[in-house]
Amino acid sequence: MSTRQFKRNSICQYELNSFLRYLNYDNIHLFPFNNDPNKIATHVRLTTTINILTGKDLLKWNVQKEARRLQLRNRHVIDLATDKIWCLKCKNSQRQQFENLAKDANIINQNIRRVNDDTRKSISQINVRQVINEPLFDNFYNGTINFSDNNDLESLILPCGTLEKI
Repeated sequence: MSTRQFKRNSICQYELNSFLRYLNYDNIHLFPFNNDPNKIATHVRLTTTINILTGKDLLKWNVQKEARRLQLRNRHVIDLATDKIWCLKCKNSQRQQFENLAKDANIINQNIRRVNDDTRKSISQINVRQVINEPLFDNFYNGTINFSDNNDLESLILPCGTLEKI
């Protein structure tokens, strides 16, 4: 290990130890969103790219909240602290409660995804044309599949109405 890496690791270790010393562990062990899986599921859908939530992810939210309170911005230290707290500071029962809450939120999100997929599939299968006299609304409700009966490349690439002008 080079001297530079050793210094970097030493600084990181110092930051981690300081962070762990000043954490409010009562806040760390609280369940996010008052233990409400619906609110957690909504938060995941709206603000994260996580597909499957774990109990450790929920704990990490609390660690990140404490990091903001203590003005720590080093993500690596936050990740290390989350791992250390998860393994060493959480009881098995606490870990299980976090896991169960994450599982409930995942089930809610899976059900919502399934309903949305079913709705999209149903919408895509509608093939009944709406009878409308206004061209704008006709294109809106019936789609733009009949702009040109040509199946050539130009009709697929050029903007609407340019074939008649060419």
